Amino acid sequence: MGILDRAFDNKNNSLELTSRPSQILIVEVIRVAFLCTILLITVALNIHQPHFINFDLLSSVYGILAIGFLVHFVYILFFEYTLMSGYVSGGIFALDTLLFTSIVYNTGISQSIFLFLFLVNIVLCGFIFRTRGALLLALWTSVFFSILILMGREELGQKVIYILGLNNLAFLSVALLSGVLSDQISFMGLELKEKGRSLRVLEDYNRLVVENISTGLLTINLQGDILHHNPLLLTLLNRSEVILGKNILAIFPHFSDYFKPSQNI
Repeated sequence: MGILDRAFDNKNNSLELTSRPSQILIVEVIRVAFLCTILLITVALNIHQPHFINFDLLSSVYGILAIGFLVHFVYILFFEYTLMSGYVSGGIFALDTLLFTSIVYNTGISQSIFLFLFLVNIVLCGFIFRTRGALLLALWTSVFFSILILMGREELGQKVIYILGLNNLAFLSVALLSGVLSDQISFMGLELKEKGRSLRVLEDYNRLVVENISTGLLTINLQGDILHHNPLLLTLLNRSEVILGKNILAIFPHFSDYFKPSQNI
């Protein structure tokens, strides 16, 4: 994992990866899963509606998906090395936008069921590159989506301006929301990690005090079983055997006068 550590210690990347490798790999698996979903939907349409399928366009969709699978396969295959630069991971998101644009164009701009993929791509980018990366991808997506809509303006008619405005606003809104959500999740994760680190420091300090206190000390539960003791206690009791887990009455039988294991202490 040394390569991955160096990749995330590199602060010279202007497009900086802000998620850990495991998170990036999960996002990549999700992206491949969506490509598989597109493939399954396309195959299902081909099987159930063969008379309404344009096989020239269908072959184009299969070709686009093949390119997508190939790119993501190479990305996963060289995962450790692609993380050395944020531009590689960012480029995959940009390429996915082009692939989704091509799929929507080939499946019909006004009736395509794959328009949601643009939003999914932006959300996933936000989890990797936070708000800045999501906004950059939203602008990139907006450019190609606008070109796509303008190419089909005759099919869409007077709804072109409305569709352009609404969808571009959705791209930017989703980018902001996903980025802010990702920032908050990251902040809470760092906060919990810092609190856990502080708790461990306090536990170590408490253990150090107990181990070096100038008198014998032990702790028991409500049943009188010994849970912990410091080394000096064994010296004071002149014992060498293990007493951890034993009942206190086995060590101090005279405690039976005022202590019973079944009694709350």
